[in-house]
Order: sequence, then C-alpha cells, then structure tokens
Amino acid sequence: MSWEDYYKEHEVEYNWNRWLERKDNATDHVANPYSGLFVGSEVTKMPDVNVVVNVAKECFNRSDIGSLYQYKIGLQMYQPNALGYKNFTSAALLVYSLVKSGYKVFIYCKCGIGRSVAIAATCASKLDGNTTILEKLIDISKLRPYIDPEPCYIAMGQIWNQEIEQISW
Repeated sequence: MSWEDYYKEHEVEYNWNRWLERKDNATDHVANPYSGLFVGSEVTKMPDVNVVVNVAKECFNRSDIGSLYQYKIGLQMYQPNALGYKNFTSAALLVYSLVKSGYKVFIYCKCGIGRSVAIAATCASKLDGNTTILEKLIDISKLRPYIDPEPCYIAMGQIWNQEIEQISW
C-alpha cells in the first residue's frame, strides 16, 4: 500500500493536534526518544553527539558543531507528495542506520516540533521494536511539550517502518 493510500485511510488517526494540549514552544528542550537519538531545534543547545542531521529545507547548517559530521536532507514543512516521501525516507534511513551503528545523532529542524520529531519518532519506534510512532510521539512530548508533526509525515513513518522490515541488516 502506498503512503498516500495509507494516509487517506488513517488521516484522522494521525491528526496529532486533536490529542495535543497546546503549550509554550519549548525549543530549548532536547528529547531523547531512544538511546543515542536526540531531537531538537536549530536553537537547541547541542547534546553530546557524533552526528548532526538537519532536516529543514529552509535552515542553514549549524555553526556550533565543531568537527562533528553534519548532514542535510531538506524537507519542507508540509510536503505530502512523492518528493516528500523520498526526502522523509532518506532522512529516516540515514538516522536509523547511524543510531543502529552506534552513533549518537542529533536531528533538528527549524523549531523542532514537526519534521525532526516525526523522523525521530519513526526511527525510535523501529529501533525500539515494540512501540508505535504515536507512543514515541507521546514520549517526546513529555520532554518537548509543544510538538506538532504533520499527519502526512506520521503516515509516511508508518509505511517506512513496514518497508524497512524487508531490509536485512
């Protein structure tokens, strides 16, 4: 099933806003949904990591990272199309592979409430093996009280998690 068909069938389920009590935008908080995986914003104080992944198309790479490896995969804020799925899955596979290989990864976007959160929850749920993306979003929201991932990215994450099971590591 394509992510578009999956999203059409589950759109209400992935409308995160209906579950969320609005709080202040806590962009300075770092969430750690899985060992070695950190999520925040472009202004979050840098955690102790080896790799930094910028998933915001409109953000420049951070200048405060010293000699850390830095990747950029530019997702738009809302991109429910084939290019969005390609970029989302590229970012998810990169982050998943790095964390699975033992790297400590900090993933961020402009505000640290949408794209980075959706990718972090997707990867953390797959790495954990027995939690859902929605459960990981709840975990992240306890440390970053204001999150707002696009429903299309949550649906893309669900499909990617099913597809990644077919890859042997």
